[in-house]
Amino acid sequence: MKIAFKAWNVLIILWDVILILNALKGGTVAVAIAVLLASFSLIMAYAGLKEDYYLCKKLASVVLVLNAVSLVTSGFAAGAIFSLIIAAIYMFMCVSLDTKY
Repeated sequence: MKIAFKAWNVLIILWDVILILNALKGGTVAVAIAVLLASFSLIMAYAGLKEDYYLCKKLASVVLVLNAVSLVTSGFAAGAIFSLIIAAIYMFMCVSLDTKY
């Protein structure tokens, strides 16, 4: 499970880089929202790579709420749905790893 969690952190980092690059094509509001969301996700993924599950749980809950808001404001776009699914699975993995170790 730890290896899958670390791989999931790498997936989140890659997804955030893609999100920021796509946001650069939009306006300043899109860039600001993408950078805000990506900064929380990047810090969360970094904490996950360091196996700080407590911080991961806290940041994952913030990211999950931000992704839900992004989902509604984007009109249920495919990227927002994918981000929400990634965050939900991450939250599940973080909670299960924190209770085991």
